[in-house]
Amino acid sequence: MKQASHGSASPLGGVQARLMSWMFILSQQLMMPTIHVAIILGWIAARNRLLDEPWDRLPLLRRMAVLGIGIGWLVAAPSAIAHWDAIHLPDGLFWAFMGLSSLTGIAGGIGYVSAFALLAARLDPRRLGAPTAGTAPHSVAQPSTQSPAAANPPSAPTGQSPA
Repeated sequence: MKQASHGSASPLGGVQARLMSWMFILSQQLMMPTIHVAIILGWIAARNRLLDEPWDRLPLLRRMAVLGIGIGWLVAAPSAIAHWDAIHLPDGLFWAFMGLSSLTGIAGGIGYVSAFALLAARLDPRRLGAPTAGTAPHSVAQPSTQSPAAANPPSAPTGQSPA
């Protein structure tokens, strides 16, 4: 499996190794509870309108962003160091960090979602003073550049259609 992530001498061997690795990882991910936990946490966030109205829950979003991204990066660091061969692990232990990274990947994902919700709350048009719903759109052409006929079209008499 380590060969699949680092590449192979022949292109066809690399494709085969990557397909086998992908099938193994996919089967493991479907059996792990991480996908199910992520779906349930998404439902809870949607029910509480956490991402629909982020300006109402800024302290919670800040905590979730800092903790989630911190946990995700902290736990992913040993796996990345092992991948770069800075830590020499036997081939049998190459996947030792993968289970832990998979479980804490949810925390990192929640952290990044919270960070984007904080960004959305900061860029909210109501905070920036931009016009919101209820304002009429402005014309591209200035009134002085329009012809008098286009600015004031003649109205048809009542009961007749314009020709």
